[in-house]
Amino acid sequence: MAGALSKAGLLSTKAMIDRSHDLPLARQAELLRLGRSRLYYEPRPVSSAELAIMRQINECTSTIRSDVTRTATRRGHRGRPEVGGDDDAAQAY
Repeated sequence: MAGALSKAGLLSTKAMIDRSHDLPLARQAELLRLGRSRLYYEPRPVSSAELAIMRQINECTSTIRSDVTRTATRRGHRGRPEVGGDDDAAQAY
């Protein structure tokens, strides 16, 4: 993504905001090319219970993905056929 800031870059850019300055926060954010919501968002810590649930979800989805991959490989699935060309147009009617 062009113009995307890294996490460290975002933190240092956010540090340039001066809440006591006469220039409105919205204008400061605009000049720094930050969304205004970035000025107010404070991430909250994730509890160990939430982390355990996320781990379980990841395990389930990785199992499903590997099952689908094995099935597709076993059937010789190679993806969608290419669309286009003169023959495809003739067969459509």
